[in-house]
Amino acid sequence: MAFHDPMLDTAPRGGHAGPRNPFTALEWRVITLARDEQAVAEPQPVRGWRRLAAWLRTTSQPRPLANERLEALRRLASDLWHSRDEVGSGNLALFRAAGFGDHHLETLQSAVVLAGREAAA
Repeated sequence: MAFHDPMLDTAPRGGHAGPRNPFTALEWRVITLARDEQAVAEPQPVRGWRRLAAWLRTTSQPRPLANERLEALRRLASDLWHSRDEVGSGNLALFRAAGFGDHHLETLQSAVVLAGREAAA
């Protein structure tokens, strides 16, 4: 039986965003991938032995995406998936700086809440 992801049903067919759906198919894919990864903490500068110790303790921290816009989307989506009430201010600032607006944020929040309800049912 194939896995059905309701988040992908809302993705545009041609891969292009529109007025009812502000995200492209690729952006929706990034959003669904963020659901399955660990919560992404805002990067903190670490030096010396602490850096080595942190590297040794790290299990599978997600690597940043090469596209800055998609990385900003991934970080905010991860925040929303893992703690719906607390969004990192730095990640929200990156999201807005990447060109995403209020309608993107509202759509993303609605999609996460809807997917959470469907998973609970």
